[in-house]
Amino acid sequence: MQRWPGVIFSQNPDFTLPVASPAIEKITGISPEDWRTQPDLFWQIVHEADTESLQNTIRRLETAAEGVASTYRVRHSRTGRVTYVWEHRQPVRNGSGRIAGYECIWLDVTRQTIAERRLLDMSWRENLVTLTMGLAHDFGNVMTAVVALGETFESECAEHEPLRNALRLIRKTASQANELSQRIRQLHLGKPGERGYHDLNELASSLMQVLEKVLSRRVRMHRAFASDPLPIYVDAVELNQVIVNMALNAADAMPNGGVLTVETARHDQPPATPPLRGQYPRCPLVRLSVRDTGAGIPERYLQSIFDPFFTTKPLGKGSGLGLYNARVFAENHGAAISVETREQGGTAFHIWFAQADFSEAQRETETSFLRRHTLLVVGHPGEMRDRMADLLRSGGFYVVTVAPEFEALEALHSPAYQFSGIVLLFAQLPDVTVCQRICAEKGNLRVFASAIGCNQDEFPSSVTQCVDTVFPQDTPPHSMISRIRAALVAGPSGR
Repeated sequence: MQRWPGVIFSQNPDFTLPVASPAIEKITGISPEDWRTQPDLFWQIVHEADTESLQNTIRRLETAAEGVASTYRVRHSRTGRVTYVWEHRQPVRNGSGRIAGYECIWLDVTRQTIAERRLLDMSWRENLVTLTMGLAHDFGNVMTAVVALGETFESECAEHEPLRNALRLIRKTASQANELSQRIRQLHLGKPGERGYHDLNELASSLMQVLEKVLSRRVRMHRAFASDPLPIYVDAVELNQVIVNMALNAADAMPNGGVLTVETARHDQPPATPPLRGQYPRCPLVRLSVRDTGAGIPERYLQSIFDPFFTTKPLGKGSGLGLYNARVFAENHGAAISVETREQGGTAFHIWFAQADFSEAQRETETSFLRRHTLLVVGHPGEMRDRMADLLRSGGFYVVTVAPEFEALEALHSPAYQFSGIVLLFAQLPDVTVCQRICAEKGNLRVFASAIGCNQDEFPSSVTQCVDTVFPQDTPPHSMISRIRAALVAGPSGR
């Protein structure tokens, strides 16, 4: 059962689990030992929105001849992280035909569900953009006509006539409405995936004019922008989406009203506190902050808030993808995200960009080939693997992290990825069998080994012979990136 990529378990009618594979603890936060003795645990970890549907599925098994498959959400008992699982549930019957238990299989389908959600979301957005652009255009035409009529009638009124002031107010209000419709249309003019040079102050200012109209009147908007322009090289459409999501989250955190502040600033040095996601880019830094005066985020949730589908909002509010999309945006742009929060003291999300030096477009052209490369980083979960993933992402690579050995083999054979290379991480002497198994399945992929925490000289020859490059633990990060880049440009491995 330890080699099965999902979870296998037997379940009694009282919903205790007499047998469960160890992987169940990763998804639920509950050990197999606790599952054996505590019948209430199962319905505690099933997502409240899926409880009734799953109960109906189990009731149908009383008369079903075969097992049934279903998909539902489970919530990690300690972190609150939500995982979508595909379950096959097979009833086990006694001699009289009554159900004596169930044999079940779980597969984690969270990544697949995210992809499906995004496809549906993209389709809906395309339709919504078309509808919004049409409505905004027609609304703008109506307001233009109102402004013109107001000017005509105002010119025919005497200077001190009361009607003249009323017409002036109508014209001013219609002009503001027309400007708002133009702002809405501008939000949809760009296409995701197109990066360019933008002044962060201008992007944030344009969005605030829209947010001030759509957020609750109980939420007061405040801006604190840097006095000088802040050039950044970003996908403006994606950044707009991130700012809107953060602003809506901030407003939801203040149901009784409060102050939502959008800040921009330039920094010559990174802050002393490490970011929650990503690594601080090169200085000078440009910071975008969205701050609220809400209830704050409990510390126990901070490591999970950027996970897909994680949300503390009530049932039916929030998809749990807003901050996950912000994390993906930051990773793709070489940015970092930090968070300041105090319970009952408000929360501030900070996104840190490198200030544009106007060479980014040229570098992007030169490295566009490499941006399409995805590296599989194989190592045990922990700080070492996370640091390596952040380093490679900062070098322009897409990165997928897995644990040895079976997660790695599953990823290598997955149609969801097209890997260009494999990075093996060793905190101690490498497991020869694991290395040989992965290298046997690698095809023509380049394989790199990083000896972090052990000496390269101690590597068995059978390991060094099956990898293309071994990086000693004192290899400078920029040298590692350059050598990986050069090896991939040279073409497939000949080993």
